[in-house]
Amino acid sequence: MRTPPLPLLLAKFHPPRAPSAFVPRARLLTALRGPARPKLALITAPAGYGKTSLMADLERALRADGHATAWLSLDASDDDFGQLVRCLVGAVRARHPGFGENVTVLLQGGVGIGDESIVRLLANELSALPDPLAFFLEDAHELCDTLLSGVIRSLVTGTSPHVQFVISSRREIALGVGRLRATGLLAEIGWEELCFTAVEVREYFARANQLALAPDLVAKVLARTEGWAAALQLASLALGPRRSLAALLDRFEGDERGIAAYLADDVLRHLAPDVRDFLLQIGPLGSVCTPLCIAATGRDDAAALLARIQSANIFLFASDSAPGWYRFHPLLAEFLRRRLARTSPGALREVHTRASDWFAAAHGYDSAVEHALLAGDLERAAGLLDTHAYDLWRRGHQSRLDGWAREIPAAQRRRFPRLRLVQAWSLMLAGRLSAAIAILDDVAGQLRAASDELVSAMPACRDPSLPGQVLFMRVMVAFYREEIELAESLCERWLLDPAATDPFLVGAVKSVLAGVRGLMYEPAYARREASSIADLLEESGTTYGPIWSYSILGAVCLGIGLLSDAIAALERAMTFAERTGGPDTPLAAMPATILALARYERDELAAADELIARFAHAAERVNFADFQISAFVVPARLLAARGEPVAALALLDAAQRTLGADPQRPARIHAHLLHEKLRLLTRERHASELRDLLRDPVLTRPISDYLPTRVGGAHAAIRAQARIRASLARAEPEIGLALARRWIAYLQVRRLPRPEVAFRLLAARAAIEMGQESAALRDLRSALRVAAPQALTRPFLDEDPPLIARVAHACVALGETGPDHRSFFAGLAASLAAAPAHARLVVGDEGAPPRRLGRRELEVLQMVARGCSNREIGETLGLTENTVKWNLRQSFQKLAVKRRVQAISRARELGLID
Repeated sequence: MRTPPLPLLLAKFHPPRAPSAFVPRARLLTALRGPARPKLALITAPAGYGKTSLMADLERALRADGHATAWLSLDASDDDFGQLVRCLVGAVRARHPGFGENVTVLLQGGVGIGDESIVRLLANELSALPDPLAFFLEDAHELCDTLLSGVIRSLVTGTSPHVQFVISSRREIALGVGRLRATGLLAEIGWEELCFTAVEVREYFARANQLALAPDLVAKVLARTEGWAAALQLASLALGPRRSLAALLDRFEGDERGIAAYLADDVLRHLAPDVRDFLLQIGPLGSVCTPLCIAATGRDDAAALLARIQSANIFLFASDSAPGWYRFHPLLAEFLRRRLARTSPGALREVHTRASDWFAAAHGYDSAVEHALLAGDLERAAGLLDTHAYDLWRRGHQSRLDGWAREIPAAQRRRFPRLRLVQAWSLMLAGRLSAAIAILDDVAGQLRAASDELVSAMPACRDPSLPGQVLFMRVMVAFYREEIELAESLCERWLLDPAATDPFLVGAVKSVLAGVRGLMYEPAYARREASSIADLLEESGTTYGPIWSYSILGAVCLGIGLLSDAIAALERAMTFAERTGGPDTPLAAMPATILALARYERDELAAADELIARFAHAAERVNFADFQISAFVVPARLLAARGEPVAALALLDAAQRTLGADPQRPARIHAHLLHEKLRLLTRERHASELRDLLRDPVLTRPISDYLPTRVGGAHAAIRAQARIRASLARAEPEIGLALARRWIAYLQVRRLPRPEVAFRLLAARAAIEMGQESAALRDLRSALRVAAPQALTRPFLDEDPPLIARVAHACVALGETGPDHRSFFAGLAASLAAAPAHARLVVGDEGAPPRRLGRRELEVLQMVARGCSNREIGETLGLTENTVKWNLRQSFQKLAVKRRVQAISRARELGLID
């Protein structure tokens, strides 16, 4: 017999067929289907009040009026983010083929996109539908409050007005929709409104039992059932052709559960024995089809029995759009499960075990696991998860996998290494690297100790691919942590394994090795293997592989200063992302953010700003240091470039709280944060904050700790740049110059333009402080020659005004020496001339280009001119006496004087103070 499609694919996405005795609820439909339909309709009542029937009636009415609809019947398996989003997309796709492909691709294992970005994209795609849509969500009480507030609420409030939601629940759900209520866009229907009226009771029994009830009997029905729809239907079923309704009503009373149990028991008692036994067996399954019933009960007459049950209208609903599938009313399913558990618990376990076998054979592995757990067969559930873990993970069941795994005792779970490796991968993507490493260490230990006895107890240990999988995950953890030597060693070891043939894994490991060598300032491997890596990842068919690989290649090229190559690789990564997930897909967030830094370095500020603005919402949980660094460097530098240094510093402080304080993140992130703050504070002369920052341990180590090494690479370079700036702030330019010279010599040999330009600019700054103008000019000219081929512009514009003036002079001189890169020098000179002056400038004794006097230094100097003592100045400005002295020393140095009287005279001469 042909197995119908699994219910996830069809039955959940269509309302149940209307029963023959269905009574339309016109009084309730009016407010929900008029021209001014509410944005949200909440239907809240306990089980059996007719919520689903009302929603299905409304859905049919709207479709008859020509409106588009989508339907999703929620159950306990949907209490998972990935499963819920897939089902939401599937519900709309049932009416709009092709809908949501850009959303579902983000759920695939390994992508690691944040939940908020996925929900936002889904809301945008719903809003982009051409016609109004009514979205029906049945049984929202099956979802936890986190999903209700994080997903459903975001969809309700984040979609355009032409998307309407109709949601049913057995309990009050917190969606935070007070604004909708206040603006009249919320309709609420509770159990009181759902209760049948006298007119509806009379019509129901006329349709169901061909009875014309007298007014007194209608009143008795209402008194006994209180208009509860489930009680009415059960009473109709129990009534039969020869029983008295009045006598039946006299024999039951109590609460809803008691009435339902009594009537359901009465209904079962009057069924034929074969139908009753069959119903008890299949009822606990909830949703069934004929092949599933045959497998679960072993009965060949399952099809005929299902037809008899449906014809008797015993709370079994057929799906119009999922042929062959039926579902029980939840009240009856619960009653049957309780009855079977009480009378024959072994039979209940057997039914779930057989259902698990059937779903596994039909490739419905998630349902197979669920039924194995319901059967209490933890060993079978763990085995299914271990066998199919990668398939379930790649389909986006990461959180469900974690939930299922937690139901299996830890000692038992240890016997299933593939399941544990998938758990480790999910932990790694979530940034929980220590927890992931603990699992890897344990699995690796088991594999090393795989004796015959252990293999007998853990058959999965026979899998020859397991050691390679463990090693691959260690590679990824080391890369995300930027443990450079370890990552390089693991990559080389993995690639030497003859069994390493999977194109995705080979491409991923080669990408990591390219990134690691790039961090070592050895880009040759990345250049040589770039096309091979791309071919491997495209061959593997993975969604995220090429995006990730080209992003790494782009970051390598950007780090060393090959801006043209970096831009090409990052734009290719964005092309792959947009081809997979559509425009503005969160998949493009990583390459776009790194690309923004490349554009910024070329002084393409509008392009950089546009990229950051497009993908700021997606800057979540991506374990790639270059992405995280770009995500705070670019916005902060854009703010500073617009003359908003205070806002830029605030942004860096926020980044330091969220990124720099996490010990699991690479130390390079903290070093970049430190360098950016140091650069801004020095430029803006924030003396107090600068003094505090100079105490950072990264800036107080022996100078030998900052020298270039092969392993140090990019991390050592940014630490050294921060240390040189600290030396300049401490009035120790000779230390900074010596360190800069060591780095310049190291970088010249390797031809790495971006870091060489940075160190030459710092060397020029130090030389100026030491009065070595000729040396400073030589460094500036060399920096310009190195920067010109790649149009590396912003490093010059972001320096202090004294250096900027000298750079402009050097640009003019170089532009006159020949045609090479003349346009770059001319363009940079023009940009330098147009750069805003963020502070007052002074001129040195020798007519050198101006040096800036900070705001606080001017305030202190003004009060000195008024005859104030250091203590008085400190009390007035809220500074310590030492800070006042520090500001005065800075002013003396810039004004080229040694005493207070000389400083006052020089400042008045220049018009800086009154």
